[in-house]
Amino acid sequence: MSIDIRSQSELGRFKVYVDPSRETVKNGPEYRPEALNRTYEEMLYNYYKRPKYWDR
Repeated sequence: MSIDIRSQSELGRFKVYVDPSRETVKNGPEYRPEALNRTYEEMLYNYYKRPKYWDR
C-alpha cells in the first residue's frame, strides 16, 4: 500500500492523509503494534488488498 503521509500542524493537531478511504480505515482492523507477527501482517495485507512484500 502506498501511504502518502503529509503532516501539517493545525492548532497543535496533526492530519494524516492516506490512500485508502476514510471508511475503509475506519472499518479496518485495529492497529496493535504489540501483535505484529506474520499472521497479523497477513490479516492486514489481506484486508487492504495489498501485495505482500514477502512474496516478491
